[in-house]
Amino acid sequence: METILEVCCGSYSDARTAYEAGAKRIELNSALAVDGLTPTVSCLRMIKRKTNLEVNCMVRPRGAGFFYDRFDCEQMVHEARDLLENGADGIVFGYLDEDMTLNNLRIFEMTALVHSYGKRAIFSRAFDVLDDPMYNIEVLIDAGCDGLLTSGCRRTAEEGIETIARMNKKYGHFIEIVAGSGVNEHNVRSIVETTGVHVVHSSCKTFVPDVTTSSQNVSFAYRGDEYQHVCADKVREMLQVMKAE
Repeated sequence: METILEVCCGSYSDARTAYEAGAKRIELNSALAVDGLTPTVSCLRMIKRKTNLEVNCMVRPRGAGFFYDRFDCEQMVHEARDLLENGADGIVFGYLDEDMTLNNLRIFEMTALVHSYGKRAIFSRAFDVLDDPMYNIEVLIDAGCDGLLTSGCRRTAEEGIETIARMNKKYGHFIEIVAGSGVNEHNVRSIVETTGVHVVHSSCKTFVPDVTTSSQNVSFAYRGDEYQHVCADKVREMLQVMKAE
């Protein structure tokens, strides 16, 4: 089975770069500086109109963790519906409770909404802050989730490689397990070979300077005067390495 590269994108420009470099699938976000928030509908519509990319859209109303109040949850449902009605192929989301467990009610609610549009429900790396991944993946399967993006409950997929392998061996025929976090052209082959996953998630990122970020008196910097952008050469190299498996 061919291994799929899912490129993490934060804009239409990112998506276009990934597409022209040969990617077929992306996860679309905004605000990658805070690990990704809900993208705009306009951005999604541009991508679907001008490319043939498969686009999974993040639904995340704010940074930090995944314990949301009722207003956040209401917003997430509206955002998911807007994205689904404008061409999203899947919705990526995460809901946790304060006691660091899965919020089953919200997960069922979002999964049902996504499936009502005939699209894919994908649980995010919110999963990776939890204990007992083997139990929690069963909860997601019972909730009807189609995919799980995970680093094996470690900082990177390389560090969590053994856990990803165990999950994929036992549950990979029930749910698509996507290995993500720190996946690059240097380690993707070993991650795929060791875990057996058929989808990997990578930002393929570089950082681009913007000289208008700061003046003598004012700064809008979050990483110096740079912003994150998809690097076409990294996408091409990832695809080349994966094809050579």
